[in-house]
Amino acid sequence: EGTEAVARRARDLAQSLRAASGPTGIARLALVLLALAAAAGAALLFRRLRGPGGFGTRGLPPASAAYRRLQKALRRRGADLTPAAAPAETLASADRYGVGAPSREIVRAYVAESFGGRATSSSDAERLEALLRELRGRNPSA
Repeated sequence: EGTEAVARRARDLAQSLRAASGPTGIARLALVLLALAAAAGAALLFRRLRGPGGFGTRGLPPASAAYRRLQKALRRRGADLTPAAAPAETLASADRYGVGAPSREIVRAYVAESFGGRATSSSDAERLEALLRELRGRNPSA
């Protein structure tokens, strides 16, 4: 929606440039430019907060962040996953791409944290990082 809004503002700007004449036209043009700048700023802020590809992990608990990173790594390998994919879908993709073993432990921790109310300890978070490194080691592009 942000891109469409920017395109709409650009069309409005082009129309305003054609219609701008005299002090009133210049004031309208200034307002259009201001609106365009605000829309572009909002779109950039939204993209930055969302993170790259929708798989942002900023502010997530450790197991949830590891799960998102797992999904992102699988997506790079060709899996058709989104951040909303179910754990079973993520595991099926992990098995399909030959990284089932480390993935199962990450998914188990994610389910326990997200649906079981279990807090992830710092040692658990370190273990999840090690599993992600292991996964990357099986394919450096992951």
